[in-house]
Amino acid sequence: MFFVLSKLLTFFLNPLNWILLCLGYAFWTKRPKQKQRFLGISLLLFLVFTNEFLSNQVVSLWENQTAETTISSDSTYEVAVLLGGYHNSDGKPDDGRFVFGDAANRFTQTLELYQAGRIERILLTGGRSDVLERNEAEAPRASQLLQLLGVPDSAIIVEAQARNTHENAMHTKVYLDSLGYDHCLLITSAFHLHRARGCFDKVQISYDAYPVDFRQIETPLTFNHFLFPNTHVPGAWRMLFKEWIGLLAYKIMGYV
Repeated sequence: MFFVLSKLLTFFLNPLNWILLCLGYAFWTKRPKQKQRFLGISLLLFLVFTNEFLSNQVVSLWENQTAETTISSDSTYEVAVLLGGYHNSDGKPDDGRFVFGDAANRFTQTLELYQAGRIERILLTGGRSDVLERNEAEAPRASQLLQLLGVPDSAIIVEAQARNTHENAMHTKVYLDSLGYDHCLLITSAFHLHRARGCFDKVQISYDAYPVDFRQIETPLTFNHFLFPNTHVPGAWRMLFKEWIGLLAYKIMGYV
């Protein structure tokens, strides 16, 4: 039930939906004051949630809380744990090819670490993430792609049951203990690392964190970032809201 509710909640975490709901009410209501009020709210929401400068400030603050790592450039690990979420199961073309989502850097930078000789094995954790479980589990698909890219099957560990970060940590703990690993490298997006740390700490996995897939902009922001709306910005807010609500829910459920 928790998994299903978390997916349904996604609709209400998108600022664009808030704007549409306010506009819909303003169009529907017959009361002039209510119409004017909700048109004003719609405009305010639009200005706030399409401003790239504002969203970048908040994203930077959130990512920098947990993105610090003490890993040196020559550190090596017996095993790295790659959290799922980088595969777009609904992507096209649907002909067997692996289609990446926004978090593709989770996969690509893990592959870079392996090719550089900094990790010996990769534990892929990720099952079916859709509510109806129509799609194939993510980890086996990623394993196939890694092998096509030259990573031997002996260097890949597949955990295909986990559907969220809490289950990632639980199933990973079982695999690491059974294989005799007492420490790992944890790889996930910088914006997701706070929740991942909490889950891995909860099940007492010893790890070093390796944040990737940063969403903040490090280059100097131009005048356009301050003034002109950006249609991609609501997606950044949706990502943040999802993490904040997810972390709160995990604390309530005792997952972190």
